Amino acid sequence: MGVDTGRVRQMSEQLRSTGMLVIPESPMRLWGSLLGCVGFTVVGVVLILTSNQSSSPLLHLLAGIASIGFFGIIGIPGMMRKIILRSRLVVTPEGLRLERRNIVNESARWTDIAEFFGQEVAPGGTRAQLVIGYILTPLGQQMRHQDSTTAQLSQQINEAADRGMGKEERVYLPSTLEGSKEDLLALLQQTHQFYRAPGRV
Repeated sequence: MGVDTGRVRQMSEQLRSTGMLVIPESPMRLWGSLLGCVGFTVVGVVLILTSNQSSSPLLHLLAGIASIGFFGIIGIPGMMRKIILRSRLVVTPEGLRLERRNIVNESARWTDIAEFFGQEVAPGGTRAQLVIGYILTPLGQQMRHQDSTTAQLSQQINEAADRGMGKEERVYLPSTLEGSKEDLLALLQQTHQFYRAPGRV
């Protein structure tokens, strides 16, 4: 799937004319993720119940326990929390912030961001999905650690649950944001380049 340049231009013009662009999480993607967790939990239960009938019962038992543990015990409550406390990405000329119920979970100024990235991830051998985020500059990392108003623990838990990969300098955006990830990545890269220039803000 390519970038819709018209859509990116429209979002960029909205940001410049109003001074703010809000991208909420998609209810459809959130509920889809929850149903996926429920489905894998059911598969885990079936694996445990049928483990005695398989040629490798221990392997089936362990796979079932792992599936229930990750998708049932971690995934379902995590997704329920995300559905109840929906996040939104707020983009402004100063920078961006990730909010949940008007509480800032993560924020960065354009000057604190080195670059935005798109990373293809294929969980469990499924079709590759685009994961987007940004890499902080050394000063940005320092600001992130010193910012007591930002709920860092919440973001770290979100990253671990969504990606299973957390690095100090990387911040991953939720995979459930509305719209095309390719369009969002293109918009953020263009906006970063525009507002990071000296004298813009």
